[in-house]
Amino acid sequence: DLKVTIKLLYFIHLSIVTVRDEEELDLQYSVTYFETLLGWLRIRREEWKDAFDDKMVKVTVKKHFSETYSLVEHCDEVAIVPLPE
Repeated sequence: DLKVTIKLLYFIHLSIVTVRDEEELDLQYSVTYFETLLGWLRIRREEWKDAFDDKMVKVTVKKHFSETYSLVEHCDEVAIVPLPE
């Protein structure tokens, strides 16, 4: 089984939009990069569409900023941080 499980942390207003500070996710096989993770989050719930726009957030992996083209790996701790407006 090639299931990838990550811990996802939401910061600032994202925790309000998602109604949670964190969650553990078993990702679909098609979610391989952080760009596809953000895309999947945008379609997960209609009200999340704008909040997870690539231009509105930055992704960290294991407390280090990462590019959206980086691979999602099993057991990653991923934080999504909104960019200042």
